[in-house]
Amino acid sequence: YVFNYFRPLQVLLLICMASLLIPAWAAEQPVDAAAVNAEPLTLTEYVGLLEDPERSLTITDVQKPEVAARFNTEQPAGSALALGFTHSAYWLRLTLRNSSDVALQRMLVVENPLISHVQAQLPNTQGGFQAINTGGDTPFATRVYPNRNFVFPLTLPAHAEQVVYLRMESSIGLLIPLQLWSHQAFHA
Repeated sequence: YVFNYFRPLQVLLLICMASLLIPAWAAEQPVDAAAVNAEPLTLTEYVGLLEDPERSLTITDVQKPEVAARFNTEQPAGSALALGFTHSAYWLRLTLRNSSDVALQRMLVVENPLISHVQAQLPNTQGGFQAINTGGDTPFATRVYPNRNFVFPLTLPAHAEQVVYLRMESSIGLLIPLQLWSHQAFHA
């Protein structure tokens, strides 16, 4: 009888211990890029958000487990992240999944050309990240894509998952409308 009493407690303890092994970023909802077709998808509720008050964190820093655990993954649904007037930098983390059988081309768009500094950390083929530094306070030639907004073309391999990081800071209020477009819909 004692064995039957303690068995449910043991199972519960194992479940609790296993949940501690799940990375902190696993709580974010991955976005299935294959589902984005004719209309853009607003990404506000899918991002993890980390404030960097000293504006000193690097891509290596934000990937460390102790820092990655500080990302706030509970963003309200809405058209933009409204962070107000701040001297802090903010890191955004977004997990994109391609559930299809073919590689997909997608456009990650930050629809606010007034953000002073935008750094995109996009996955590269070597397993690292390619940094793209642009922003409203930088020359227009720093933009990857010739558009008034900040547009980052992405290639998502078939049946793969990628994490994209964005670092933003601004000398004015920080409003971040973030969308994912299909390549065709963006050009239309």
